[in-house]
Amino acid sequence: MTENFDEEKLLRVLLIEFQKHTLPHALSIKEEVDKGGRLSDWDIAFLEEVIDEAKRAKALMDRHPDLQALYARAVSLYDEITAQALKNEQEDEQDA
Repeated sequence: MTENFDEEKLLRVLLIEFQKHTLPHALSIKEEVDKGGRLSDWDIAFLEEVIDEAKRAKALMDRHPDLQALYARAVSLYDEITAQALKNEQEDEQDA
C-alpha cells in the first residue's frame, strides 16, 4: 500500500511540474526553433535534463497506461524540437 501511495504522490508531483514548468518552457523553445531560431546553451541543458527525466520515468509510465499517451506526446515534442534545432543549425552553416 505504501509503495503504491508513494508512486501516486510521485506521479502527482511529476504531472504538476510538467504542466506548470516543463511543458510551457518546451513549447516556448519549440516556437523559437519553428521560427528558425537556434538553441541557447540554457535551452540545450534544459532539453538534456527533460530527456533524461523522460528516460528515467519510462518504467513508471509503463505501469500507468492512462499516462502513456501524454508521455509519448512529450517525448515526441522533445524530438520535434531537437530535429528542428538541428535543421536550423545545418541551414545556418550552409548560409555561412
